[in-house]
Amino acid sequence: MQERGKETTGHIRRCGVGVFLLVLLLSVGAGYGQLSEANEEDKPVYVFKGDHAYPPFEYLKDGIPTGFNVDLLNAVARVMQMDIRIELGPWDEVRREFEAGEIDGLTGFFQHETRSDLADFSVPFLQSSVTFFKQKNSPDQSLKAVWNKSVIVQTGDIAHDYLLGEKYPGKIIEESSAAAALRRLARGEGDGALMEHTQAMYLCKELGLHNIVSTEENIAPALYCFAVARQNVRLLDQLNEGYRLVLVTGEFGQIWLNWFKETLEEEGGFYFPISYFLIAVLIIVSVLSWLALWSYLLRREVARRTRDLRESEERYRTLFENSSDSMFLIRDRVLDCNQQACKMLKMPREELIGITPSEFSAPVQPDGRNSEEAANAYIAEALSGHPQIFTWVHRRSDGELLDVEVSLCRITGLSEPACLAAVRDLSTRIKAEQVMRSQQDLLRTIMETSPVGICTFSPGGVINFANAQMERIFHMKRSELCGRAHDDVRWDMLDIDGNPFLKGETPFLYIVNQKKPVYDLQYSVARTGGGRVVLSVNATPLLGEDGIMTGIVATMEDITARVEIEREREARWQRIEQQQAAIIRIGRDAAAVEWDFTVLAQMIVSLSAEVLDVSFSSLWLLNEDASLLACIASSAIEPASETKVLRVDEIPAYMEALESGRHVDAPDARHDPRTMHLLENYLVPNKVGALLDAPVRVGGKLVGVLCNEHHGGPRYWRPDELQFAAEISDQVSQALVLQERRRTEEERRMYEKRMQQSQKLESLGILAGGLAHDFNNLLTAIMGNVDLSLMDIPEENPATSSLKEIKALSNRAADLCRSMLAYAGKGTFVIKPLGLNEEVRQMGQMTASSITRNIHVVYALDDNLPAVDADKGQIHQVIMNLLLNAAEAIGDKNGTITVRTEKVECDPDYFQDGYFTDMLEDGTYVALEVSDTGAGMDRETLEKIFNPFFSTKFVGRGMGLSGVLGIVRGHKGSIRVYSEPGHGSIFTVLLPASTGTYESDHGFLESASTQGEYTTVLLVDANLSSQRITTKILGRLGYAVVTAAGLEEAADLLRNGRHSIPCMIIEHAPNFPFDEQKIRELRREFGRTALLMTTDLEERDAARLYGRLGFVSFLQKPYRVAELAAKISTCIGG
Repeated sequence: MQERGKETTGHIRRCGVGVFLLVLLLSVGAGYGQLSEANEEDKPVYVFKGDHAYPPFEYLKDGIPTGFNVDLLNAVARVMQMDIRIELGPWDEVRREFEAGEIDGLTGFFQHETRSDLADFSVPFLQSSVTFFKQKNSPDQSLKAVWNKSVIVQTGDIAHDYLLGEKYPGKIIEESSAAAALRRLARGEGDGALMEHTQAMYLCKELGLHNIVSTEENIAPALYCFAVARQNVRLLDQLNEGYRLVLVTGEFGQIWLNWFKETLEEEGGFYFPISYFLIAVLIIVSVLSWLALWSYLLRREVARRTRDLRESEERYRTLFENSSDSMFLIRDRVLDCNQQACKMLKMPREELIGITPSEFSAPVQPDGRNSEEAANAYIAEALSGHPQIFTWVHRRSDGELLDVEVSLCRITGLSEPACLAAVRDLSTRIKAEQVMRSQQDLLRTIMETSPVGICTFSPGGVINFANAQMERIFHMKRSELCGRAHDDVRWDMLDIDGNPFLKGETPFLYIVNQKKPVYDLQYSVARTGGGRVVLSVNATPLLGEDGIMTGIVATMEDITARVEIEREREARWQRIEQQQAAIIRIGRDAAAVEWDFTVLAQMIVSLSAEVLDVSFSSLWLLNEDASLLACIASSAIEPASETKVLRVDEIPAYMEALESGRHVDAPDARHDPRTMHLLENYLVPNKVGALLDAPVRVGGKLVGVLCNEHHGGPRYWRPDELQFAAEISDQVSQALVLQERRRTEEERRMYEKRMQQSQKLESLGILAGGLAHDFNNLLTAIMGNVDLSLMDIPEENPATSSLKEIKALSNRAADLCRSMLAYAGKGTFVIKPLGLNEEVRQMGQMTASSITRNIHVVYALDDNLPAVDADKGQIHQVIMNLLLNAAEAIGDKNGTITVRTEKVECDPDYFQDGYFTDMLEDGTYVALEVSDTGAGMDRETLEKIFNPFFSTKFVGRGMGLSGVLGIVRGHKGSIRVYSEPGHGSIFTVLLPASTGTYESDHGFLESASTQGEYTTVLLVDANLSSQRITTKILGRLGYAVVTAAGLEEAADLLRNGRHSIPCMIIEHAPNFPFDEQKIRELRREFGRTALLMTTDLEERDAARLYGRLGFVSFLQKPYRVAELAAKISTCIGG
């Protein structure tokens, strides 16, 4: 092969100069042809024909012309905008039509001296050779050896013309196609065949003619071209011009690789395209031809031809710039390059122009020379007229080395001769070759490691190839398999039912008669050494173009095991149908019982025992801390075992198996390491021989196990039974999930209900708080005026009694406001540690007179009760309201009121049970429970009892239970109500336990005297009514009062310096913007003025919210004169 490649290279070099001159003449001719036809507007349709069976050059595939010649001619037609119709037929007919002038051209025709009078030839695009082929066992090694014998050729082929031209003395056997000629040689007809080398090698491979070989004799080198009718200069010029365009753009190389890459690799480079040697030559010729045209047209038609020349130059410049190859114009340095060269080397054109080739090359080239020496040598050879083609290693700007192929030729027409270099990146080809080798290795590996047997049969039915799996299937060596006929009696073939095949009906003959692929053909044969193997065969007959079978390729799979389990399959499907029916039944019945887990669990274990045909099935669930496994349902009325609880720490291997697997299938449970810890306390007492247990998981967490027991000896569990056990355990999991979901849904509904109640109470609380604020402002004015009047008139004045009555009524109104604030959670509480039992007894005595004698009050008080932090008066109100409501619920009937106290440890779950509360903290609480045996309440009444002024007796007259709720919430507590019509009611109050001890209350300061000594006080109040009465009170207390409607006005008064103001009283209104920044500014500017806030908020809440702003004290409204005097005194240090 290496000698063959060298010979081919020699032919290329010898024809180089001739091809150069030929292309030059054709280029000039093409230019003149284009001149004469430039103004023609008609576009003729050219008809080209070729051989329908001349692969890979031209042939029909599914009735469509294809092949290298077809692709190349189409490419030429496309770039030249020609209309061409390509038809393929028998070569002898096509040639007769061409010689008769019935068609315009041939898609491919080897140029030979014997054909010079038949056609005009285009620029050659391939070089090939005629080679002598013979049978492997033939002693003849050359055409000379059979010179007087018989030689087979294709009629009208280059080989045929060659023999005729050489006046071959022997017998020439003609065939209509190359394939027919080769088959004839394979059958032993003729002493040899003379064929175009590449085509013949291609057909031998495709037809499987392995008994034909090439002698590698290069008999008649020939150039492959397009052919046109003689004197059709215009068509020939268009073909040549189009070929040059296709060549320069790199499309020719791609078409060549598509068709001959595999052949080149297999034949060691026998077929080599001239195009790679002529790229530079063609470009040079094109440039020179256009220069000649430019000179000629300058004399003849300057204006028109100048335009044409400009278009031509632009086109060839475009080709130069847009070539897929990297193009360089070089002398000793780079004169010019295209964009592809810049891209390849990752260097801008400005850097490349002016440097030597060695500057962007590797230091040493593949031939061992340094780059500068090698580059100078190649350039010198090219400039001397010897085109150079060589491999080279370039170095990119980033240092990466790149393997390329360089085609270097001289170009003239410049001021000095230069070289045109076409550089092609070989990395893609190298990678492709590596991929191809990898694919070949992969195919070989696949064949040898295939799990199915692969073999081929000759047309006579003899095995000629077998892979490694065939050896394993038949227990025979490949050497024994290959050569054995399909009907060898040693096969002892039987059909799938065990019957012998009739003569002429063997599997091989069946495949031959089908003449198409056969799938899953099943039969059995005898194995070497005894036994039988059942085969499943897929086979495809290999047919030649003439429809004659050339062999069979088959895959064989050992399906002995599969056939053996076919008998089990039907029974398995019956089991599966029963299992699926059970699953469906569970789903149907589960819906009927509304997924009640207790009922559903019993149903599942019963079905499991029935379908799996086991002695006993049971369901076990883990407790909360996963320490115990308890049986909650079993398939037997009387459990097979008295063991109902297992300790998890005593069965670690079993639990680990449940955690890690889909099931624990123990055919021999007494000897299985996973169930060994169950042996003494469960397996032996219950006579369990086999276990099939499926873990029950919820959210990926193990929560239980569905246990299926076979009593007696071991039992093998089938795959479908394992699957069923897993599926039915999934049903248990689903039931548990749905049970949890129902519980969660119920909790959500309860939560939404509590949230609705809380929102309703919050809205009512805002309303109550707003009303209380307005009433407090009014009451402050009323009570202040009354106190001032009482201070002004003597005791004996008749108006005194009226003023005291007004004061008493005002106090009652203030109490109502406090109740409203309590409902809003903003009541004025004096919080101290209280003993709840003591307060209950005290209020029991106080309300005893209000409870009729038909009602018996029972006290069940916890003596070890901790104290609670509470307001004594508010707690009294709660106890009194609950006792009186209970008494009213009993009415005139005999009944009992039970008052109970106890200490309770609470967590979030405890609070979920119906308490009207915000989120409370876990911890210790004191519970007060008041229950009665009265009429009870329905759901509608329960939803309204905490609404303000609601009553079941008559129109509401007070805050009632709504006030109780407000007080409890204000104490960070909670309340719950349970009631049923006819069964009484239970009210439970929870209050946080205190760590302190009970202390008695010392009351409020109820008197005040004149103490201001005319000290100035600044009063900031936007409410004029409130401002006036407060001013009067402060005046009576001896203070000089300066008023302001807002903080800005107050700041101005302080800045004018006319008054020394030690105290400033600021009125705070809820839900009204409070300028905290202004307060901070006042504190910084007037730090000596003490700040006192009057507010509806409880003092401790006001201090928590606003103490950081610098207020000295806080006073909750409505307040008494003495309370105001005491607060001011505190602020100014009086």
